[in-house]
Amino acid sequence: MKSRNASAPFYLHQTFQAAHSPFDDPPEWEQIPNSSVPSKFWDQTWGSMLNAMDRGVGNITGALRAEGM
Repeated sequence: MKSRNASAPFYLHQTFQAAHSPFDDPPEWEQIPNSSVPSKFWDQTWGSMLNAMDRGVGNITGALRAEGM
């Protein structure tokens, strides 16, 4: 985004696999820490996948704001 031509139209298309199968734990650094209540694989995995996707959307939103877009 920083190297874009500001006088040209801007298009961003970002897709995330995180909300769709195959459901698998993200890397350890992207997982939601386990709570004291044991959770099912589905709950932990789904939550971690959505958390990773949410942070990705936040990164994009932050970059757009930083560029005044």
